[in-house]
Amino acid sequence: MKTRNISLTPDQVSLWNKLKDSSNSDPIIYYRNDRATGDTFVGIAAILERCVNSSHQIACIASKKIYSLRFILLPMLLEMITNYYGGDITFNVNKKNIEVLFSNGSQIHFVDLDDRPSDTSFSRLWSRSYHIGLIDDSSNISDLAIRSLSSRIRENRDEYSWENKLLVNLS
Repeated sequence: MKTRNISLTPDQVSLWNKLKDSSNSDPIIYYRNDRATGDTFVGIAAILERCVNSSHQIACIASKKIYSLRFILLPMLLEMITNYYGGDITFNVNKKNIEVLFSNGSQIHFVDLDDRPSDTSFSRLWSRSYHIGLIDDSSNISDLAIRSLSSRIRENRDEYSWENKLLVNLS
């Protein structure tokens, strides 16, 4: 198991523990980032930890705007890979589809949850299944989009007992 020490605040540790809590059967964890606690960092770190250490995991990081995905969240993820794993892992970035593909078969998809007149039911998500996910800044995302993505979180616990969870930032 590849792991790196990351210093976390007490709030971040609490959120990390909720993500790994097997006694909580609710697949959605809502949290409110009222201050700069770095909870998005924790969500991305959890996704990265799972994808690096377990093969064939499929994760998603979602936001309302493609700009946020491409220019804020993807660079944050890539910086974390460099800072915490260095050259220990092999991955490719598909910038067209905004996804990260790992050599162990795991994938992280970046999903925009923008309301589209041509896809009011979010059917673009129906063919997808994820093991873990993060919705960043859900205050701008419709309830239907959140429900649609949460319905795509599937039971498939990995070898390190990560629970399948969707982390939703309410701020």
